[in-house]
Amino acid sequence: MAEDFLEDNRPVILLIAPKLEKASDERIDQINNIFDYCLDNNMSFYCITASDSEAIRKWTENTGAEYGYLIGDETLLKTIIRSNPGMVLLDQGTIVMKWHYKDIPEEEVMESVINSYLEGKENEIEKQHRRLRTNLLSFSLPLLLVWGYDYIRNRRKKKKTEETT
Repeated sequence: MAEDFLEDNRPVILLIAPKLEKASDERIDQINNIFDYCLDNNMSFYCITASDSEAIRKWTENTGAEYGYLIGDETLLKTIIRSNPGMVLLDQGTIVMKWHYKDIPEEEVMESVINSYLEGKENEIEKQHRRLRTNLLSFSLPLLLVWGYDYIRNRRKKKKTEETT
């Protein structure tokens, strides 16, 4: 499954909950709203957990969750995000944003927040390209000037040496 959502051209939101039995359901309404937003906007949404099927069943009953579950290693999930649960926004396999469960966007601002991160990624790539061009020019232009000066200076020395001999 990892390859599927890492190579997916659509944005993917992952709900990471290393242990569902210990996960906070304090922001479950925001989580369910984001799941609904994903369905409406052709985005993928998965919950990744290290819990067993009984814990998944209890979480689904208590929260009304309708999303799919994937099983992952608890240590790996804790490495991805230090919140239980937490959310990760992926765009073509790149982590664009992470949210602690207390920072998950409210329904009113969710669309603008998610879109700003997805659009910001393109802007960030353009900024990196611009920085690269600037760095290359700031290095190569002075180098060309030094080479030009050196060439002219050596040519003059060579001419003087030929004239004296």
